[in-house]
Amino acid sequence: MYMIPKLTAKIMLALCLGLFISSMPLEAAKKPLSPEKQLKKDIKYKKFAEKQINRIPGYFQKTNYKSVERTIEQAKKYIAKISEGYMSSPDGLALQDKLNGYEKQYIQLSTNKAQQSAAANELIDQKARYGQAVRGFDDLLTLLNVGKTKELKNYNASLSKVEFVDKNLPGFLAYENDFRKNFATLIKNHPDYGYQGSMITIKVSFVLDMFKNAKIYRDNLKSLIAGSNIDDFIAKKTDALNLLKSKGYIYYDSLDDLFHNGSNKYFNQDKIGSIPQDKLDKVAAIKKEMVKVIKNTDRKWNSSDYPNDSGDVKKVASRFAKNKGGELIAYGANKSATLYKNGLGIPLYKGYPGMVILHMKDEPFNRGYFTEFKDPYDGTGYPGISVMRKVQGKIIILEK
Repeated sequence: MYMIPKLTAKIMLALCLGLFISSMPLEAAKKPLSPEKQLKKDIKYKKFAEKQINRIPGYFQKTNYKSVERTIEQAKKYIAKISEGYMSSPDGLALQDKLNGYEKQYIQLSTNKAQQSAAANELIDQKARYGQAVRGFDDLLTLLNVGKTKELKNYNASLSKVEFVDKNLPGFLAYENDFRKNFATLIKNHPDYGYQGSMITIKVSFVLDMFKNAKIYRDNLKSLIAGSNIDDFIAKKTDALNLLKSKGYIYYDSLDDLFHNGSNKYFNQDKIGSIPQDKLDKVAAIKKEMVKVIKNTDRKWNSSDYPNDSGDVKKVASRFAKNKGGELIAYGANKSATLYKNGLGIPLYKGYPGMVILHMKDEPFNRGYFTEFKDPYDGTGYPGISVMRKVQGKIIILEK
């Protein structure tokens, strides 16, 4: 009879027992613990869980949130090994409540951290875009700031500045809603953040102020420029008055202001707003004094200063009078001339200093125009005066 070796028999027996046990119901395979043993197990894992839970505050204090998360998960695993009966007891409920409290705190901190990270990224993005957004309004905001501070300082107080503001202000004001939407974080938390413009720092709060008060600042700017223009006007007219008193000279533009209502050539009240009355009174006083000096002039034409009154001179002077729209009173050229040559030394013409006296309608005086009569070189000689080369800007007032 064939005999099975002992080792083989043991292996077969173990396999059979394993098959038998695996086919048994789970309840039969895992026998419930006795109440004493179950309590002992529950207390054991409760202590394990408590040990993990008690570590959590320290991790919070060190802001070691990964360790907090890991420790919470480990505590949950220990609690999962505790029976439902024990977990429903006061000790079990207290243990679960303590863990739940830390988990809730961790979730809130994680949420806050994510929100803070998103807010930080949004802030960085808004700062990066802010400069580009306000750069296009740099010149406009700089001028409006002049109206805000009411100080022109080194700014060029020209009418073109007013026209620039009037042209570009509507577009700036229309941008307000987009600005508030695109830079909400800066507006709320960083109103002093700014972009360095060409002449001023353009802060967020400054832009908001401009949206609110831009029209007021524009009107202030207009008044400043109006005042500056009228001050310049007064200075020029004061110089003109002094020249008139000392030399009898005056410039065309002053005569236009005095006798032909030409003051708007210097400043336009319709464009730049009202001008202070005291400034207007000063202008009126200067004009009144100039008119008085002109009307009382006793300067006369001295033909001996310009003795050449030839037909050629008369022809050129008559042509000038017609172009000016005045009556020819007198004319004359100097006997001596200046010879003008080109760079190669070839003669061009002879120039004779001279004067033409005209009377203009509605003026109680005569105008003496300083000029130069021109006798061109024709290749062989000088055939005679035929052109008036230039007329100076100043004239002399002569008795009518």
